[in-house]
Amino acid sequence: SKMLCGRCAAWPAVLRSPATRRASSTVHRPVRGTKDCLGSTFLRMQQIVDAFRKSASLHGYEEASTPIIEYSDLFQRSLGSESDVVSKEMFSFVDLDGSKVCLRPEGTAGMLRAVMSERGSSSAVQRVAYAGPMFRRERPQKGRYRQFHQVGVELYSSGAAAADAEVILLACSFLDSLSVCAHTTLELNTLGSFADRTEYSKRLTEYFSKHKDSLSAESVRRLETGHPLRILDSKSEADKQVVVGAPKAWQVMGAPARQRFDRIRSQLDACGIQHVVNDTLVRGLDYYAHTVWEFTTSKLGSQSTVLAGGRYDGLAQMLGASAELPAIGWAAGVERLALLMDAVGVEAAQSAPAVALVEIFEEGDACERAVSARGQEVAQLLRGHGLRVDRMLAPSVKRKFKDASSSGAQFAVILGESEVAAGSIQVKDLRSGEQLSVGDVREVVSKLRAS
Repeated sequence: SKMLCGRCAAWPAVLRSPATRRASSTVHRPVRGTKDCLGSTFLRMQQIVDAFRKSASLHGYEEASTPIIEYSDLFQRSLGSESDVVSKEMFSFVDLDGSKVCLRPEGTAGMLRAVMSERGSSSAVQRVAYAGPMFRRERPQKGRYRQFHQVGVELYSSGAAAADAEVILLACSFLDSLSVCAHTTLELNTLGSFADRTEYSKRLTEYFSKHKDSLSAESVRRLETGHPLRILDSKSEADKQVVVGAPKAWQVMGAPARQRFDRIRSQLDACGIQHVVNDTLVRGLDYYAHTVWEFTTSKLGSQSTVLAGGRYDGLAQMLGASAELPAIGWAAGVERLALLMDAVGVEAAQSAPAVALVEIFEEGDACERAVSARGQEVAQLLRGHGLRVDRMLAPSVKRKFKDASSSGAQFAVILGESEVAAGSIQVKDLRSGEQLSVGDVREVVSKLRAS
């Protein structure tokens, strides 16, 4: 082995040290449970968000955003301090000023907080859409990440059955625009009014108390902390067997709530929206009442829910309002929708340029300065006409043409020393091979738009 100076002799030991190995193993990869979004992965996610924004806009929803960081108390109030999200999954910490803050685990509470602070005493109907990252410290698995992205809508100040139908129809339109609605099932249920829900909770408590020995430890905890509805959504096989015999919400529901649910269903039927009633579908949070729903699929294994929503008229009071604020909304996971689109073979979004600009010079050529300057000018003029232009920056002309052919562009704009001198531009159809000379950029634009 080669002799090392005294200073360098320590390098191998440093490189082999546990601290160095840990540093080198983390510096080149994202944090566990997160992922980078580059290339086709980003394009797929952007395809989903763009489709969402278009669908939301067509239904009259205006996009808004809230901070990624919120006070922890917001979610302790909305989700409950005993909930899994708050007690186990929330990324929370104490700020330098002593305040307890967190990365938002969901979008509904933050959006309602923002709307309440802005609208004051207004009773006008308000429609809001949002898209962005959320954070939960869950066990990472396919379709479930610690940083994930959601799109969602909220409709405030209307308790009408038509409002419930509207947001569900928006969800259908959105999923249909992604070509996945036909691969999902819309499951609906109603929890009835808050009075109905309270009575139903009592019935469930009585029932589950009699079968306490057959419940999982988690469901026993939910029962003892006053959240029996959450047991209905348990994934434990033992719990599922107990749930089969549990009372149903409709058994204690008053006639007004039943009639309201029937009106929603009739509006969906009128629009040709197929759905099934799932009387075990619930929301365990106390501020939910009336309609709840999910779009599920059989294409993603255990991660079957791709979009979920419900009516939450009681949340505003839990956040400090003096009265109920009628509210309803839904959210969908972008990563899970991307998996569904891949599973059913939806074509991915493309990001090919309209024009590949090829400049005929090699580095160091005498004409490089003039041709490069003219190429930059032409590229900017074409972009000014709304065309995407990618300049081929390889050092050799042969490689520039090769890159142009593989770029996905339909046309190549070619400039060399003779074109600069003549004030002309060569336009080549990269699919047919046809090439012609034109006088200026406007002729290039006309040629491209006519094709």
